[in-house]
Amino acid sequence: MIELNVAGGVLILAGLAMLIWKREGDRKPNVPSTDILGVKVQGPVGLFVLIVGAACLVLANFQAVKDLVGNKDETAPRPVPVTTGASPAAQPPSNGGNNIFPADLAGTWTGVYEQSNGKSYRVELVITANLATAQVRYPDLGCFGTVTAVSRGGNAIRAQESILNGKCTPTGTLNIELQQNDQLNISYVPDVATYTAQAVLIRRQ
Repeated sequence: MIELNVAGGVLILAGLAMLIWKREGDRKPNVPSTDILGVKVQGPVGLFVLIVGAACLVLANFQAVKDLVGNKDETAPRPVPVTTGASPAAQPPSNGGNNIFPADLAGTWTGVYEQSNGKSYRVELVITANLATAQVRYPDLGCFGTVTAVSRGGNAIRAQESILNGKCTPTGTLNIELQQNDQLNISYVPDVATYTAQAVLIRRQ
């Protein structure tokens, strides 16, 4: 841009020095002249030089303005999109809350599992209201895991048990049902074994 400005200025000064006649009496006869803003400009070559110099200045200024506008567009803050509707955290579960433990099941429940093969062992189930996952512990076997609610119908919940620590059967399905006497009836079917198990749990005060 600096080179175009300098070149334009030089050309304009040269054209003015060569072709602008300030006194009417200095104009040579039979040489065409042009009146620009009250100043006599004489000769086609000088006029061409003057026009080229002015074009250089115009081009230089046009490019500078274009660069300035481009930089302004790049640095201008972009608007933040506005979203409507509730956030995912505020939306209800897609299945209407059937995959969470209700408040009436909250608490620590204890009892004894009776397996179909004759074995028995203590079980402890800890349920927190409105969460999908509870904790299960088998103190006699040294096992600990989670119980995740899958579906609910009336007072019964179908859940998936996963053992995280210990040598108990890794996974299985639980059917948990709250009784009117404030007890939980639980039936268990393992995924990779042939036995089944039943338990009656009492809420610990």
